Amino acid sequence: SWVYGSHSSRDEVPHDNPLSIDDPGAMSPSAQRRIVATIVAAYVTGFMGSLYLLVANAAAAGNDLHPQDFSLAAGFAALPLVGALIEWRQPGNRTGRLLLAIGVGMVLAVLTSAWAAYALRAHPGSLPGGQVAAWLATWVVVPSLGIAPWFFATFPSGRIETRWLRRVSWIAAAALTLLAVSEAFVPGPIDGVDAGFAPIPNPLGVSRLRGVLEGTSAIAVMAIVAFVVATIGDLIVRYRRSLGERRLQMRWLAAATPILPVSMAIGIALPDPAGEVVLNVGQPLFLVGTAIGVGVAVLRYRLYELDLFIRSSLLFAALTALVLGGYVAIVAATGAVLADRAGPLPSLVAVGLVAVAFQPARARVALHHLAGRDEMLWNHAAAARAGFVRLTHQRRRQLTRRNIERLRGPPRIRDGSQAGQEADSCKAG
Repeated sequence: SWVYGSHSSRDEVPHDNPLSIDDPGAMSPSAQRRIVATIVAAYVTGFMGSLYLLVANAAAAGNDLHPQDFSLAAGFAALPLVGALIEWRQPGNRTGRLLLAIGVGMVLAVLTSAWAAYALRAHPGSLPGGQVAAWLATWVVVPSLGIAPWFFATFPSGRIETRWLRRVSWIAAAALTLLAVSEAFVPGPIDGVDAGFAPIPNPLGVSRLRGVLEGTSAIAVMAIVAFVVATIGDLIVRYRRSLGERRLQMRWLAAATPILPVSMAIGIALPDPAGEVVLNVGQPLFLVGTAIGVGVAVLRYRLYELDLFIRSSLLFAALTALVLGGYVAIVAATGAVLADRAGPLPSLVAVGLVAVAFQPARARVALHHLAGRDEMLWNHAAAARAGFVRLTHQRRRQLTRRNIERLRGPPRIRDGSQAGQEADSCKAG
C-alpha cells in the first residue's frame, strides 16, 4: 500500500527515506506530492464537515457545546499536518505516511458517526447513505488508532529494525484485521451519537455470532496490547543503544511524553471543573507536542536545540511562577497591613518589588540562554567535524581500493588453450 511503500521489505536501506531515487518501482517525488496535497485537501474538507455536523447534531438534540469538546480533535489535527510536511519534504518516508493515515482515519471515523446521526436522527432523510455511514462508524476507528504502534516501531528510520519485532508485527497486523472485521459485524449501537438521540444500531450486526465475534475481539485486543508492550520495550532498547543524531531524534519524540501523565495526575487530583480543564488542555497539548517533536526529529530541523529548549522552558516557567507567586503574596500582605485604607497601594508596591527582584533573575536567565546557545553551536560544529571525518575516511578507502586495483593490473584470463599455456610459461620464466 501507499502507507508502507512500493515494496514489502526495505530492510537493506540504511537511510531514513525508504524509497531510493534509483528505485525503478518508486513514484516520482512530484507524483507523491500531488497525492499528499490531495489527501490534505480531503482531510481539511472532512474535518470541517465533521465540525458542521457535530454542531448541527448538538443543536437538534438540545445539547450545549463547549470549546473543550473540540480540544482533542484539534490535537489530532496536528498529526496529519506534520505527516504531510514530512512526506512533502521527504517523499516516501513511512513516518509521515503513518501520521497521515492516523489523522485521516480519525476524521473519517468522526465524520461517519456524525453523518449517520444527522441522516438518521437529527434530520432523517436529509442526507443519503445514513446506514452505510453507521456501518463504517462501527469499525473505521479500529485501524485508525490500531496503526499507532507501527509508528513507534518504525520511528525514526521508517522501518522495523528488530527481526523479532518484525515477526510480532505480522501477528499484530492479523489481529488488527480480525478486530476490525469483528467490530464490523458485532451487533450493538455505534459510538459518537448525541445523548438526545435514540441509539443507532449496527445495520450489519449478526446477533447469532455475538459470542464468537466478542471472543475474537478479546483475543485480538490481547495480541495488539502485547505488540504495544513489545514496541515500547524495543523503543527503550533502541534509545539506550543509539548514538549521535539517532539519539537526538528519539529524544525529540519523548520530549512531549511527560505532558500526558502529569496532566492526568493533576486533572484527577483537582476537583471539577479545574480538573476537567487540565485534562482537556493536557491531552491535545501532548498530541501537538508529539507531532512537533516527530517533525523536528525526522526532518532534522534544529535537531540540536532540544536541551536548550527544555532548559529555557523550565527556567521561564519557574520564573513566571515565582513572579506571580511573589506578586500575590505581596498584595495579600500589604492589603492585610493597610486594611481598608489600601486602595491601589498594595498593587503598586507589589509591582515595584517584583520588578526590582526580577532584574537579577532576568540577567541569570539571559546568561543561561547564551550558554545553551554556545553549547548548541558546539554540537553543530562537532557534528560537522564528524561528518567530515567520515567523508574523509570513505574517500581514503576508495582511493586505496583504486590504487590496489591499478597495481594489480587487468585480470589475467586462464584457459586451456596452447596460447594461454605459452603465455603462462613465458611469465613464469
